[in-house]
Amino acid sequence: FPGNRISGPRRARYGLIVSGVSQSYLADVLDADAARVLKLAMPFPVPLRLVRELADSVDELLVFEEGGAVRDELLRNHIVKIAGSARSYGEWSPEAVREALKGTGLVRATVAAPAPLPDATPPASLCPGCPHRAISFAVKQLGVPLVGDIGCSTLTAFQPLDVMSTALEMGASIPMAEGSHYLRPDSKPICMIGDGTFLHSGVPGLLGAVENGARITVLILDNDGIAMTGQQRIASSRGRRVDLERLVTSLGVEHLETIDAHDYEQCRASLQRAQEAAGVSVIIVRDPCVLAHPRMKSDGALGPRYEVDSDRCTQCGQCLDLGCPSISLSASTGTPMIDDSCVGCGDCIQVCNPCPVQTRVQQLTAA
Repeated sequence: FPGNRISGPRRARYGLIVSGVSQSYLADVLDADAARVLKLAMPFPVPLRLVRELADSVDELLVFEEGGAVRDELLRNHIVKIAGSARSYGEWSPEAVREALKGTGLVRATVAAPAPLPDATPPASLCPGCPHRAISFAVKQLGVPLVGDIGCSTLTAFQPLDVMSTALEMGASIPMAEGSHYLRPDSKPICMIGDGTFLHSGVPGLLGAVENGARITVLILDNDGIAMTGQQRIASSRGRRVDLERLVTSLGVEHLETIDAHDYEQCRASLQRAQEAAGVSVIIVRDPCVLAHPRMKSDGALGPRYEVDSDRCTQCGQCLDLGCPSISLSASTGTPMIDDSCVGCGDCIQVCNPCPVQTRVQQLTAA
């Protein structure tokens, strides 16, 4: 492939094999003409002729790649000069490349580390009124690690909710929870999966868990759409709605409950019953995505907006722990405040009920 080419001096101590965005990062930090570089515009199949040409002109080869050492291991079967694989299990950056090349003499001495960005950007979070928030908070209060799936629910991994412990790929939450149960048979892991993902690739995992006699709790977040990627419709929202309850029971699940996503007490009690039940428990947490059905609750009613009564607030911080973008700490009063992005879901007023003061959040306006 003509895009695969070698650059640099005719002879050098080091030869670098790089592909993808790592080429740009390497160019940012590499001292000019300090090494020979093979840039792979088309990494597969590996151009062994070019690799051998590079190997013949250097003393050692370094392979840059993200993830596993795929090309490194492949090349070791053909080239004996591989000194090592500079790998990143996250994403490469100029700083990571500079660290990988430390001690080789290849890094430009004039390259200065960029100034750190101010920590002003809030972490990613669920939308105000998201139906995933109350059940996630209930899981956190229960103190059981949560296995996640692909979708908006992965945002519960960030502070302050900080409840999701791991997520891998579409449909993997249920098998991972099942595997966790086998590692600790005395536990009952909880996993969370959206309705779209469940219909796409979650059904086989649930069937397998039932057939294998696993002891897990599965939360199916039924918000009637693929919310994270733009409200694409799913099988249950194309006129003929899939009956998730009948589907789940047909797979052999005996403990099944359907709850209102914005009823925190119902979320908490349903979780408790599920954790005490034998075998596989499934809770369908139902309420439409707030972006597709603004400020609409499961009964079709529009909720009020709320404001904090700072005189009665006990500053317990429970509402802040929900991670709702509408709620922040007031610099003037030191108490939480709710801005105009509030959609009136009512999650905050429910979780602060344990406070000694009965009414901490008051209705501001009706929609």
